[in-house]
Amino acid sequence: MKATTAICLLGAASFSPQAPSQNPTQPPAHGIVSWGDYVLDSRWSHAGGFVKVCPSHWGAAALRADGNIVCWGNNQGGSRTVTPPPPGMTYVDLIARGNQILALRSDGEVVDQHGQRWNRLPPIPPGVRIVALGGIASFGMVGVLRSDGRIGVSASSTFPYIPSQLANVPPLPPGTQWTAVQMGTGQAVGLRSDGWVETWSQAHQTAYPPP
Repeated sequence: MKATTAICLLGAASFSPQAPSQNPTQPPAHGIVSWGDYVLDSRWSHAGGFVKVCPSHWGAAALRADGNIVCWGNNQGGSRTVTPPPPGMTYVDLIARGNQILALRSDGEVVDQHGQRWNRLPPIPPGVRIVALGGIASFGMVGVLRSDGRIGVSASSTFPYIPSQLANVPPLPPGTQWTAVQMGTGQAVGLRSDGWVETWSQAHQTAYPPP
């Protein structure tokens, strides 16, 4: 039976870290609640300070304001165990899908849950860094946002020799940059600095103006 998990992130996405509540009846700020096959309420451990949560097939992973990642769900094969970042570094973003978790470190490196460098992304010019992760699409393709306002799309982790239209990021109009990207199942969505949203997939490409 396919696992189903619903995730709810409570609180704003940008905030100053707060100490966990010491009162069992008072929920901490920015907690997490999940329901479905995997049930969790961060109030059980008085944990707070979450800034991002990513559900996946067998559980979920969450990024804390202190730069660490916590996970819950099925830990078969260690898929829910994340190696802490090296001393002096933190995790600044994460994405999850299936049994895969990828994290962006403060030094700009993308690593898997075991701390190993993830090297399926296209080459990045000198002086350019990855600043955000944009989800995992079909066949393990990953989108990232770069510091030069460009989008990078990785090769498939399952079928690396199969070309995909998802890697064909639409060209930008002069004077614009990408400000966000999100990969889905067979589709990608990008937000431009002029407020337009563009989608591209295996079949078509569409641009939507700002409201």
